[in-house]
Amino acid sequence: MTPSRNCTRQPPGPGHAIATCVTAAILALALVGRAAPTDTRSTSEIGLRLQTVLDSAVADDPSIPGVLASVSAPLLGLEWSGASGNSNVRTARKLLPNQPFRIASITKVFVAATIFRLIEDRHLGLFDPVAPYLSGVTITMLRNGGYDPDRITIQQLLAHTSGLYDYAGDNAFISTVFKSPRKHWSRAEQVAFAMNHGQPVARPGERYAYSDTGYVLLGEIIENTTRQSLPLSVRTQLNFSGLGLSSTYFESLEDVPRGSLSVAHQYLGNVDTAVTDPSFDLFGGGGLISTTSDLDRFFRALLTGRVFKRQATLAAALMTVNAQHDANDHLHANLLTTWPFGPRVCWGHRGFWGSESLYCPDADIAVSFSVNQAQTRDPEKLNALASALAKELDTVKLFQVR
Repeated sequence: MTPSRNCTRQPPGPGHAIATCVTAAILALALVGRAAPTDTRSTSEIGLRLQTVLDSAVADDPSIPGVLASVSAPLLGLEWSGASGNSNVRTARKLLPNQPFRIASITKVFVAATIFRLIEDRHLGLFDPVAPYLSGVTITMLRNGGYDPDRITIQQLLAHTSGLYDYAGDNAFISTVFKSPRKHWSRAEQVAFAMNHGQPVARPGERYAYSDTGYVLLGEIIENTTRQSLPLSVRTQLNFSGLGLSSTYFESLEDVPRGSLSVAHQYLGNVDTAVTDPSFDLFGGGGLISTTSDLDRFFRALLTGRVFKRQATLAAALMTVNAQHDANDHLHANLLTTWPFGPRVCWGHRGFWGSESLYCPDADIAVSFSVNQAQTRDPEKLNALASALAKELDTVKLFQVR
């Protein structure tokens, strides 16, 4: 999902570091564990106030069918999940807390983390050109599309600075998907779509330009490097079982976890996409089903050093992107983007279906939510929901750094 809001800074020009907000967020990692709750209000009352935020979001915007959210704040002893509205508009079936949903582009964080695991085990180099890790068919398509895979690096794919045209952002692709919702796509077809429908947006490393195409290539790189499927590689390299990610899996490529709730319906305007073949967003740019609680667990583990073997790997993953950005772009690192959450600057990522996951290092707080709608009437409603959740947490003065 393309970022849409700035992070209190002037847009940088080419060749200028853009680390202001990111540096603050990285430094805040050192503060985890030095904060303490200063309000004795019960966690059950906080949960009720957070639930009111979800209820209000659904009541105030008819375009939102339902909302899922989780907040994990261990320093307060708060582990809360809530839901409001409908999972299925036609049947009026209610959403349930921690009902699984397509997390879309939040999958990219899992894919990027897998790449960094392979880097720290020396199977890949961050600044390696991508050509040695791609199939001959993919290399030929890239060359025919005007790209030089010997000059595009793995880091540029991670950071969206490869110059690759974004097939998923092309209206023709979206139209094709929903005209033929049961069509089964292949990775090669999506790369070909990018080659046939757009030109390179910039030279490699020159400009930040969000690209699902780049993450589809990263999915192929993972498979070619590990000699395993993308789902198995991600699950194994990131140790899903050890992190407690019991409800996270690649849709249609892995078995549904035993006891899992049905997947929440998600909408594009009035179109219910539950019957859409998941292959339209399955090969690295998206593909995972998860729950808000699982996402909270993963983001905290990732950013507190429990996914990687060495601190240096996390530091490399959080290096900021030294490339031209548009004025409305968020600050971007190799792994994540900075997002505001109330007064805080947090690490996060958004997904196409009105989904967002955040981790705020200064307060050791993780927040994930989804409105199950790709087109709300006002795109700022997502920002408003995040702000409302942050406001309720801040009104009880959850954390004061000592």
